[in-house]
Amino acid sequence: MPNVAPHYCPLPGSERSARGQRLRPADPAERISVSVHVRRPADAPPLPDQEYWAAVPPNRRAFLSRDKLAQQNAASQVDLDLIIAFARDCGLTIDESQSSAKRRYVVLSASVALMNAAFGVDLGIYIFGSQIYRGREGPIHVPRNLVQVVEGIFGFDTRSLVDTASSPPATSPVAPERLPGAILSPDQVAALYKFPKAEAGMGGQCIALLSFADPDETKVGTGGFLPTDIEAYFNTYQGIGPGFPTPTVSPVVVKGLGNRPNRAAGIDDLEITGDIQLAGTAAPGVGIGVYFTTWDEDGWIRAIKRIIYPDPGDPEPSIISISIGAPEFALDTKITWSRAAVELISGAFREAAQAGITVLAASGDGGSNCGVAAIGSDPPRAHVLYPASDPWVTACGGTIIRNLAGSVFAEATWPHTGGGVSDIFPLPTWQVGANIPLSANSFPRKGRGVPDIAGYANGYCIVVDGTRLGPFAGTSGVVPLYAGLIARINATLGHNVGYLNPTLYYLGVTSAGMFSNICDGASNASGGAPGYTSIPGWNACTGWGSINGIELMRFL
Repeated sequence: MPNVAPHYCPLPGSERSARGQRLRPADPAERISVSVHVRRPADAPPLPDQEYWAAVPPNRRAFLSRDKLAQQNAASQVDLDLIIAFARDCGLTIDESQSSAKRRYVVLSASVALMNAAFGVDLGIYIFGSQIYRGREGPIHVPRNLVQVVEGIFGFDTRSLVDTASSPPATSPVAPERLPGAILSPDQVAALYKFPKAEAGMGGQCIALLSFADPDETKVGTGGFLPTDIEAYFNTYQGIGPGFPTPTVSPVVVKGLGNRPNRAAGIDDLEITGDIQLAGTAAPGVGIGVYFTTWDEDGWIRAIKRIIYPDPGDPEPSIISISIGAPEFALDTKITWSRAAVELISGAFREAAQAGITVLAASGDGGSNCGVAAIGSDPPRAHVLYPASDPWVTACGGTIIRNLAGSVFAEATWPHTGGGVSDIFPLPTWQVGANIPLSANSFPRKGRGVPDIAGYANGYCIVVDGTRLGPFAGTSGVVPLYAGLIARINATLGHNVGYLNPTLYYLGVTSAGMFSNICDGASNASGGAPGYTSIPGWNACTGWGSINGIELMRFL
């Protein structure tokens, strides 16, 4: 049990429940670091809400520059001084090189023993399946004068929010099976979906990709990439050939050791290597920023904030493409987000909307249960992934392209597509007219429906470790494809279109030619959990369906 000082209070939203067995206390002499995130300044103007973006047409929106956004939202010096004084009183070291006022966090380091005392926690080493991680149970505690200042503290818990022993990666590059259908290249799919012509130079557009690693750096996580693989793909891959522009890829190390390709097996390089190759094909000439971080909550939050509030010399992405996720907070899953982490990330996406940044995320490859096994005698439950379930994110499900004849094709539901109803977020106003179903679980609720759109997930071939491999299926291929579409639209229009969800739902209701609706009656039920069916209109397998790129650009 933690030893909590009498003048301390629990930090709201910081509660964690351990998964698995506690093996032992964490080494009291081990030195660790945490990031303490503070509130927006009290005098900052309110961020535009969902209703604002639903009411203002895309061509009338005014975005803030990143500099202006940072000036508006940076932490106040008063709040930072409170954290600094607390750290010094507790004997914690302030890591000024990692701290950031514009990203509103201070990084503190100390021994486990000092951290336990400073924050009223009892850190331990836990095992669940094959994963061994440092964790804690219950809330973090802080002095009363910091409760209203601090939004979250991250870094104590190193459990994976990307990959675990009994649950597949959020968007596994290898699907369990593929139904009969065409195996295409991303440029072929872009042509079938009528993407607008790619502008030369792409107008300076940049797509941000995330790559994750184990916080203790003994594993590669989703790996890295070899520049030679990127060059080989764009010079030799089918349908592209010599002369196709190789994108400029800018690695950004947020946390951890950065780009570490796994040359021995290549399997861990598949995700980020594939994302680079698919995004660069979907938007020829686009810039790509790859953000290397750790797979825990601290790594997620710091990466998202780094994209929105870059350091000097960093790229400035206009689109964030997220091919990874983990099931939302739920008592029956070992992969859980804390409430504080979800609120912080969602708030960062809301700030991204004000900067004209479009955020897309994969709905997952585990079907309706997201690969989560039932616990004990409890029946299997339906889940959705976060961050795909965030209302500030455009969630992308999966389809299969069949009966291809020239530019004519049929589309069906990819059977492993994630989708469903959020357990965290209420129904957004822009989804009210979309006939979002009740959750399929035994305690049904009406919440944010996932996904919003869908696209080809039946498999792409990529180049990894100098070898052409695949095809690899999954919704992870849908996200960089549509990120490329948004980059093309932004470049053609000469400005960013930004947050898309209210617009997509308006078009889903009013424009018959905007989407290819997938209503084949297929289900994404998986693992014994109840599933959802592809019905006419919006559905919890494929959303509104695939996008007609030209028509979307014309409307925007």
